[in-house]
Amino acid sequence: MSWFIGAFPNGNGIISKEFFLQKTAFLPEHRLKICTKQLCLIAGGIAETCQFSVAADETSGWVAAGVGIHFVDGLPTLMTGADWSTVFAGAETDLSSLNGHFAAIGWQNRRIRFFTDPLGLRNIFFREIDGVMWFASRIDWLAGIKSGCKIELETFSAHWLLINQLSQESGVTGVRRLCQGGIATAEPGKFTLTNHEWLPDKSQNFSEKSMPDLLRDFTVCTLGGEKTLSLGLSGGLDSRVLLAQLLNQPKNDWAVHTFNVPEHPDRKIAGNIASVLGIPQTVIPAFFPDTEKIFEILKNYVGQTRLSSPASGFINVQFYSYLHHLGKIVIDGGSGEIARRRYLNMLLLRGKTALLNGNVSQILPFLHVHRANIFTAEVQLQLENSLAGELENVWSQMPDIRHFGVENWLDLFAIRTRFPNFAGPEQSRSDSELVNFMPFVQPAFLQKMFETPVRERDNGRMFRKIIRENYPSLTRFSLVKDGIVYPYPFKTISASLWMKGKRKFGKVYVEQNTIHLLTAIEPQIRGLLDSATVRQSNFYDYQMLQQIVDGFYSGDQRHAKALDWWLAFELYRQQIEQTM
Repeated sequence: MSWFIGAFPNGNGIISKEFFLQKTAFLPEHRLKICTKQLCLIAGGIAETCQFSVAADETSGWVAAGVGIHFVDGLPTLMTGADWSTVFAGAETDLSSLNGHFAAIGWQNRRIRFFTDPLGLRNIFFREIDGVMWFASRIDWLAGIKSGCKIELETFSAHWLLINQLSQESGVTGVRRLCQGGIATAEPGKFTLTNHEWLPDKSQNFSEKSMPDLLRDFTVCTLGGEKTLSLGLSGGLDSRVLLAQLLNQPKNDWAVHTFNVPEHPDRKIAGNIASVLGIPQTVIPAFFPDTEKIFEILKNYVGQTRLSSPASGFINVQFYSYLHHLGKIVIDGGSGEIARRRYLNMLLLRGKTALLNGNVSQILPFLHVHRANIFTAEVQLQLENSLAGELENVWSQMPDIRHFGVENWLDLFAIRTRFPNFAGPEQSRSDSELVNFMPFVQPAFLQKMFETPVRERDNGRMFRKIIRENYPSLTRFSLVKDGIVYPYPFKTISASLWMKGKRKFGKVYVEQNTIHLLTAIEPQIRGLLDSATVRQSNFYDYQMLQQIVDGFYSGDQRHAKALDWWLAFELYRQQIEQTM
């Protein structure tokens, strides 16, 4: 991620420049470093996603990490350094009307203000140590300053047992998290932090345009610049909608990219589309690092993504710097399923009564995900007993479901819980390597989405209309979901039945990246299993861990998922709890 870390006095604390520099000596190459009695700050990343301006005496300035998008003459436009300076020039900085994803800091006259984007894709973490408030864009960096942090099981329960974490808490003891629409203010003797859960607001009229037209504006907003737009094209419906809108633009302004995995259904469909339609295409070469370096790469990846993905997730995201060197700005169809009313449909179909009645115990099973059975019975019970409280806390902050509408309520639930806890960590990680953003994950677009009747969004109806009206030839190509190819005309129910049959007969593409990774690092995995920090941990059922490791390396690949998730958890735990 484009990153920063810093500290300021809180109360009677005093910043020691020597201590600050000692604790930040591990940082990668930086772009900005200041250290005064009121604020020490280091920031880095690529120039496009790490922008700043600082007065000569360093007593005032601003830093913005990420991508800001604002409207100019009715069109969304990526913000430059001059645009950020204009935003911070006002007496009271207000970033709530911006799109994009960012974490920003502004300081002047002994007052420091911190901001995060309205959807919480970028976060800032705070930890007070000996009267000094430390802050950083990475939570693992704060944990490394001084021992004492622990994984907070109450928050972690949903993180591990459900589709994603529900709350906007940090999940680490002693650490506070600035998340959705967050604003924190530091003044002499006073520090305040407030998050603002996102809610569609009709009074904030970004655009008079329709939902499809606004999506097109976000999709094409970087065309004509110095860099070439590149669409991450898969076999799914979401990227195809973006492609349909790009196909009406000059082809010398954009291209697509896919992975060099010839047997993958996504690659086959995307490659076929690009070939038939004559679309410029970049095929990403396979990246697999030296085995001796993998553990360090994994630690960095897990620390950045905060355990939102298993350890092997890093394999599919190593290509960003490659595209950046090719002069690309990247967009993809991430989280498009929410805009086409495809998210949590099973809960809607089978748990609607429970939703309307607010019956948490009946709702929870629809949110469950099994990652790995690795914990002791006591820890597992503690995690399970915390789930209801986590969901009830989120529920209490949501609008009335009967007034808001069940479908809209589920979409808002996703925006508040999944965007910052699942999509956000990877989005922020990638900011250090290239400029990329998701057109579907923009407050202005989501505002327009909620203004659009559910019946027009449901069953992918609007997406298919966009494709039909913009480039109908795209309807000739099959779609892919979860490694299964299905005919384009199939809607939600027919596609689900088709895929169920394919799974029954084993007609599913099985990703081999996890197997290859875990096989390559067997000595490191076994060394980790035998380490004192794992053997003495109160988290684990050690006998179960041995069965998982021995089972996988004896040839039973059914243990791969559990091993992959345990590896991620242990590397994250070591960094947070300083047990390395």
